[in-house]
Amino acid sequence: MKTLIRLVSAGLLSAVCLLSVSGCSSEKNSAEIPSVSVPALSVSSPVSSVPDNSEATAAQNASAIEGKWHEETTDTYWIFYADGTYIIESASGFSYGSHNYTIEDNVLTLHAGTDKASRLTFVIEGNELKATDENGGISVMVRAEGDGKKEKQERASQLSFACSTYYRAIIYDNINAENPRDVTCDSLPSRSDPYSRKKVIAKSCTIEGAMQYTQMTFSDSELAGFCVTEGGRIVLKEDAEGTVIVPELTKETTLEALGY
Repeated sequence: MKTLIRLVSAGLLSAVCLLSVSGCSSEKNSAEIPSVSVPALSVSSPVSSVPDNSEATAAQNASAIEGKWHEETTDTYWIFYADGTYIIESASGFSYGSHNYTIEDNVLTLHAGTDKASRLTFVIEGNELKATDENGGISVMVRAEGDGKKEKQERASQLSFACSTYYRAIIYDNINAENPRDVTCDSLPSRSDPYSRKKVIAKSCTIEGAMQYTQMTFSDSELAGFCVTEGGRIVLKEDAEGTVIVPELTKETTLEALGY
C-alpha cells in the first residue's frame, strides 16, 4: 500500500528541489516543459538527536513507515510505497514525480536523482514519526487516514498526461532524432520527416519514453496496477469499466496501444 508522508527538514529540500513536472499547451510547436519547484519545506529548531530505534530491524522499519503521513504546517505530502519508491504531493493532489528510498536500521535515505541523497534518522512512536536531518532539524509527522486510492487514481491521470505530452512533442517537432532531449529508449523521427511520418513513429514510442521526456517516474509495480479501457483511458485495474484494451501496463507499452 502506498502512503503519504510530509517531511520538514532543510537537508531534504536539497534532494528534491530539482524535481520538475511537465506541462504542455495545445498550441502547435508548444509542448515545452516548464519547471515546477517543490514547495519550500519549513525547518524546526535544531535538536541533537531523536530517540534511539536501533533495535528495530530494517524490515520492521520499512513496514512501519508504510502508510499515509501528514505534516500540517507545510501542506506537502510524501507517499511511500512498499516497493521502495516514494512520491511528493501537494495538499491539492499535485505530484512531483517518483523516486527511490532505502532504509537501514533507523536511517531513511531519500534518492531524488541527485548526487547527494538525503539521510534522515527516524523513530516511530505510535502514530507519530520523528525524523532528524543531517543538520539537526527535526520533523514530526502524523499518520493520516485513508487507503491511498485517491492518490493512485491521480497517478493514473498523471501518466495519461505524460503520454499525451510526449506524443504531441514528437508530432509537433519539439523533440526529434537530432534533439532527443532526455529520451534515450525510443527511436524518434528526424526533424525533416513529414508530419505523417512523425505520427507513425510517435505511435511506436513507449511509456518509458514519456517518463524520460516529462521527467516523471512510475515504478514497474505501479504501472502493473494500471490498465487501459476503451477510448485510451488509463485507470486503476480495480476501477476499470467496460472493455479493457490493455490489461496491464509496462514501460514498453506503446502509445499506439494506448489509443494514439
